[in-house]
Amino acid sequence: MEGRKLGGIVLSLLIIGGLFYFKMQRRSDTSDEVRTLMVSLIERMPEYQSEGKVLTQMAGFAHTVAFGEAYTVGYKARRTKLEEQKYFEVFFRSMIEQARDRGKPNLIKPLSELRDSVLAAAEEQENPG
Repeated sequence: MEGRKLGGIVLSLLIIGGLFYFKMQRRSDTSDEVRTLMVSLIERMPEYQSEGKVLTQMAGFAHTVAFGEAYTVGYKARRTKLEEQKYFEVFFRSMIEQARDRGKPNLIKPLSELRDSVLAAAEEQENPG
């Protein structure tokens, strides 16, 4: 009887661990997709020609911060979601702060303009018309 009870507990832990692993795996896949999209957006900036390396580094850090704040892992009563508006706000706030901290004032205005256009496009997509 004890062996059966212990076997049931172990099986339950394995199932829960497996579900948690798959949720985290989905998080990782989603994170990679979003990071790729944001880096490709940053690469389109004219400043990328001369500041590409630093912009890519900044985008990696900004993505980590923004994704951590905007991504919610779903559970039984709540679905997994990425709050896009929040992600964009945190991402660009981090990018602008990093430009300021790194002594790159030439990046602040273009990043602010890109932020404004991305936020406007996201707002338009959420509320068409």
